[in-house]
Amino acid sequence: MAVSVRLFGPYAQAVGSHHSIDLADCSVEALFEHLAKDSSLLQASKSSCRPAVNHKFVDWDHVVADGDEVAFIPPVSGG
Repeated sequence: MAVSVRLFGPYAQAVGSHHSIDLADCSVEALFEHLAKDSSLLQASKSSCRPAVNHKFVDWDHVVADGDEVAFIPPVSGG
């Protein structure tokens, strides 16, 4: 299955902003862990990250389907 992954802010700086990934059926959490395996920033920030699939926020156990666009959104601060 092929999915498109978008990352923003410090996540994009750490591993790039866009990825096309071919994986077997998996959850959003498994996909995040696949991306985070080489990034200590991603590994450390999972608890504050919000996953989204096809422009809708989802839970970590959401199963990704072929052709989905998955986004991992870091916390946002402002003033």
